[in-house]
Amino acid sequence: MKEMQELRAGRDKDKELLVGLKTEIGLLRKEKEQSAEETHVWMNEALRPGNKRGCISMTPPEVDNRTRCRVRIMESPSGALRDELKKLKDMEHCTLREVEVLKQRRTAEERRRMEAEAEKLVAEAEVAKLREQIEKLTTEAAAAPTGGTNLKSRLEAATEVGGSAQKTVRRGKPRSTLGRVGSDDGSAVDANDKFSFLQIERKRLRAWKNSGLEALCKQKGITYRTVEMTADEIAEMRVDARFGKKDKETAMKATRLGDEGGGGIPSCSGGTEASTEVEDIPSDSA
Repeated sequence: MKEMQELRAGRDKDKELLVGLKTEIGLLRKEKEQSAEETHVWMNEALRPGNKRGCISMTPPEVDNRTRCRVRIMESPSGALRDELKKLKDMEHCTLREVEVLKQRRTAEERRRMEAEAEKLVAEAEVAKLREQIEKLTTEAAAAPTGGTNLKSRLEAATEVGGSAQKTVRRGKPRSTLGRVGSDDGSAVDANDKFSFLQIERKRLRAWKNSGLEALCKQKGITYRTVEMTADEIAEMRVDARFGKKDKETAMKATRLGDEGGGGIPSCSGGTEASTEVEDIPSDSA
């Protein structure tokens, strides 16, 4: 800082010196012009007709070129100015280098920011795509167990099985098979309908495996345990909803007997009797 102040002070002195030189040069020019005008007036007066000196042509004295011009000795400021100009050029060069470095850094930061934004957009697009796929899979898994058309067709098929069994009981002799409930016409038809419906529901629910049963348990508010236990529980709930709860014991006993392949169920008289399965038997006319 001290050197800069000294340089500035020297530069101010040089400027003052230059201003003084310019002023002195201006004064010398004015003196020269005045001298030229006076010489011109004197020549005109000398050459004027009727002058007492006659018509002698008089010229001003010539200047001897061999004489040395008057030189004013002064301190030359070239050394200080040269050093100051060199320092100023160095400072300008350093400033330009700093500007270039800052521009390069800014360009690199802008490029990195744009690349980060592009990567962020790509990641957001991938996340959105994955979310859509997850929502689609969740919707399909939740909608799969609630298919009403298939259940309706199966229930209609079970009803048709019950109707054909009723017609068979009326037309021919029923075939006795262990594991099914058989008594009078009305109770046999109801038991067969419940048993068929329960078996169909158990088979269909067990085919859904874990994913379908878990979604169905969430809808029904049931705790999921295993595939078989959960399928049996949901099948019993659907049997109760369709046929009522008063004959639930008979339907479950018939199911257990049908799974074991033998046994009997208690009769009204306190003993056991073989259960009968009512099946379609072609009539003699057929």
